[in-house]
Amino acid sequence: MLKSVTKSAVIAVALAGVVVLAGCATSLTPEGHGVLVHKQYSNILDGCEKLGAVEVKTKSVDLRNAVRNDVAKKHPNATDFVWLHAEGGFTTKISGYAYRCDK
Repeated sequence: MLKSVTKSAVIAVALAGVVVLAGCATSLTPEGHGVLVHKQYSNILDGCEKLGAVEVKTKSVDLRNAVRNDVAKKHPNATDFVWLHAEGGFTTKISGYAYRCDK
């Protein structure tokens, strides 16, 4: 009896974790789809217009999609984002710069 209760409890906790994580995933918006994320500045961005600093705060487990969506919302003409810094806890804060590149 105890063994089946323990097994049921483990399954329930595992399923709850999946639901929580799935609820925190961020879907990529059509606008966010147009923003590329770079880990550092490179010569690919030479000649691009620097649109400004962006700070994204998110609880999502899918940081890249959250960043792409937020950059597109804050800078509708952005095509690229250089990810400079991230610090986390329950909420992750990502900072960097948005760029507009004619490709």
